[in-house]
Amino acid sequence: TSNKGAEKVFPRGGGKALKREEIEQRIKNTTPDQIREWFLEPDSRDLSNTSKVHTPATMMRFDDAIIAPPVSEEGAVEIARKEMLIAAKANKIELKIDNEVLHQLVAAKFTPENGARDIKRGAQSIVQDAIHGIEKESPGEIHGRSLHIQFIRGEDDEPDRISVKDLASNETSQFVAPAVSRSINPFDNPKVMANLIRLPEE
Repeated sequence: TSNKGAEKVFPRGGGKALKREEIEQRIKNTTPDQIREWFLEPDSRDLSNTSKVHTPATMMRFDDAIIAPPVSEEGAVEIARKEMLIAAKANKIELKIDNEVLHQLVAAKFTPENGARDIKRGAQSIVQDAIHGIEKESPGEIHGRSLHIQFIRGEDDEPDRISVKDLASNETSQFVAPAVSRSINPFDNPKVMANLIRLPEE
């Protein structure tokens, strides 16, 4: 196995998960000849290091390549659901989870190049916050309860929130939802790029 050429198909730093259809299209558009060419190139981060560059003769021995894709957005949502249910089972409660909660968790926590670890931590955090919130509103044994977790979009400048309802007592609690990072790359701004191009050379 090798990561050679992976960034040419799935560039790092995109920030969000790709739809399964988009992943399949990128794999379909990648040819064996392209992959062979990538293995003949030095590492873009260190062009002087040719230790991992294969010879054309070696590459001609490879008939085909199997591309291992990143987790898709749909896959990430299913992982989020699974991890929340695992956390619920560990706390001996039952959960009803709205899809909007799962999509928000994925949008806020999942970065394709980092894998699903952050989804697991985020799922555990939501379940723990839900339990703590209901325990405050409806004290008593939490084991055996059924909770409904919903997503509420914040209005104006208000943050998005997670709403939790105890289906037996109808008690509810809310807490701030995982926030989606909205970092902006200044180099994506045409005005910034134009100003940089006009800078005088030293």
